[in-house]
Amino acid sequence: MTSALVDAGVTRVAVGWEVDPSEVPSAFRWARRALDLVRRGVVPDAQVVDCREHRTQIWLHAEPTLRQQLGQELLRPLFAETPNSREILSETLLVWLETRDSAPAIAARLGVHPQTVRYRWKRINELFGEAMHDTEFLVQLTMLLKASVPLWKAGDQSDFERFRAEDAS
Repeated sequence: MTSALVDAGVTRVAVGWEVDPSEVPSAFRWARRALDLVRRGVVPDAQVVDCREHRTQIWLHAEPTLRQQLGQELLRPLFAETPNSREILSETLLVWLETRDSAPAIAARLGVHPQTVRYRWKRINELFGEAMHDTEFLVQLTMLLKASVPLWKAGDQSDFERFRAEDAS
């Protein structure tokens, strides 16, 4: 980072990719969103945040309210689980959605035994049933979990608080 920025008290900057001059307002919005995602623990902290490396998260967090509303709808069965169960099932489901790997491969990635993955997979199928065969549902679920799991891991519990509030009413 240049010394002028450091002297001005700037500790982190976001750098975007080249855009047409007419797209500069969008690029500025993306850079601000990237910095917000760093603050929220979704994007790794760095002095220089390369927006190109985090385009998917920037895009998936473009409409936070829509993400949260879709989560309340699609993840209802998962939200009803205990916090520990919700965490391990969502991580397992996301790895499967991203890779479509076997239980042993998913287990290796998660650092658990393959039988643990099989048990989790059985529970995921109990929760979501026939929806797990719906391509559109799986696409939405993938994007939703890619946006949500990093938030949850960073400590954001607002999705679950909203679920409990709606469930209580």
